[in-house]
Amino acid sequence: MSENLTTLSALAEPNRLYIVELLRDGPLTVGEIAGSSPSWN
Repeated sequence: MSENLTTLSALAEPNRLYIVELLRDGPLTVGEIAGSSPSWN
């Protein structure tokens, strides 16, 4: 139970959730992830 709570707590942070959503379609490099959000540039 504690592990699920930790995972859900991490995904509550918007940037982490965004990264997980990006990776649903397959692996990306760090550069691809960093370049995908205008607020990170």
